[in-house]
Amino acid sequence: LNSPTCLLTPAMRATIHPRAHAAWHRAGGNGAAGPLPSGPKYRAVAAAAQAGPGSASAPRFAQQQGPQPVTTLPVLKVAVGPSPNDPTMPLELQLEVLTPQSGRACPVVIFTPGFLLNSSLYRSYARRLASWGYTVLLWDLSDVLDDTLSCAYMKQAIDMCAKDPRLRQYCNCSKLLLMGHSRGAKLSCLLAEQEPRVQGLCLIDPVDNSSFGPSGVGYPSSLPALQAAASKRQLPVLIVGAALNTDVVPPEANWRRFVAAAAAGRAPTWEVVLNGCSHLQFLDKQQPLFALFSNNGPTPDDVVRQITQTCMVAFAQLALCPSTPYTSTQVQTMLEEESAALNRLAPLDCSLQNMNQLQTAAPPPPPPPGSAAAGASSSESAGYSSTAGSSGRPGPKPVQASYGQLMGMRVRELKRLLQEHGVDSSDCFEKEELVRRVLQRCVLSA
Repeated sequence: LNSPTCLLTPAMRATIHPRAHAAWHRAGGNGAAGPLPSGPKYRAVAAAAQAGPGSASAPRFAQQQGPQPVTTLPVLKVAVGPSPNDPTMPLELQLEVLTPQSGRACPVVIFTPGFLLNSSLYRSYARRLASWGYTVLLWDLSDVLDDTLSCAYMKQAIDMCAKDPRLRQYCNCSKLLLMGHSRGAKLSCLLAEQEPRVQGLCLIDPVDNSSFGPSGVGYPSSLPALQAAASKRQLPVLIVGAALNTDVVPPEANWRRFVAAAAAGRAPTWEVVLNGCSHLQFLDKQQPLFALFSNNGPTPDDVVRQITQTCMVAFAQLALCPSTPYTSTQVQTMLEEESAALNRLAPLDCSLQNMNQLQTAAPPPPPPPGSAAAGASSSESAGYSSTAGSSGRPGPKPVQASYGQLMGMRVRELKRLLQEHGVDSSDCFEKEELVRRVLQRCVLSA
């Protein structure tokens, strides 16, 4: 990384895992390193990191902490009985709680770590959220249990927030958000279907069952649960994906499956894909053992966390627990602005789906009777744009089809459908991209 063509500063180099260096260099027989790639993604990462969060391109929620001072409560360790794996060993539930110093009851976030990872590796996420007015629980079990049992103990942690005198003064469990990374995101989806208090999901590079970890007793797929929770309650979902996670996450289990399940359930969904990120770069600290199986991408770890935490705060503040009642259109506009600003920090792909399904406290005012806006309002509320002209002729009929039905259509049929609705598809190169565009722009609201 000392090549004169390299755009990274010394401070930036220090944030990149050594395994990423090997990926960037071409090692010769004598160990000499070749030049760095010079593609636009690499230049974007370097330029954004040099600009820093205080630059003009920084998004609305880019500052490291929110306006509220944060306090960490004493760690709670609760004996919950013998371990199902070994009845001679006790099972312990450990909770670390971060909350605003105001001492008021705040919306509750349950943050679940990835498989074999300790929740302390996500403490920066908890501190960031708490500084914006949330009480965040980082939780761990003293033994590794199956998914079904883990969800049962996660629900016990939620019940403690509402009943335990050490916690309840800080917790408003009527506003409950579930967040998690990897397997923790999967567990969050499983519990969201069972727990009606859950009002939103933030999934960080979620992983479902695959050939590496097939479905079985105690290990159900979380995709049907996510679709069911979305369809029953229009549950808002943020999904952050790592485009370079294929070394540890099979395609049949990655974030795209969660996006598809959420779309099939008509969930208001914000998808953010970090193109230069791998599965384990979200952690506060790299774990040497896990790093043997997963190479880092070109986006530095601190930028990965910066973007992910910004997305979590923005989604929570605007779509889940807004202090100001926004309309669904306003939320979509602000999240689009946030996406554009984040894309200047690192290469991203962002999409918003079904935002017209977002349940808000501020429905848009009806247009005056007889106005031109009155005729257009019905199509706007349905989440698509009418192609009717000034003659007053009706536009194309909105599509009434599920994700699965659309995936069963031919590519040319999907393109014709988009063309009929006046929606451009020239930037869609995969069938799934066309289906997402139809769901976002042409599907009739329920």
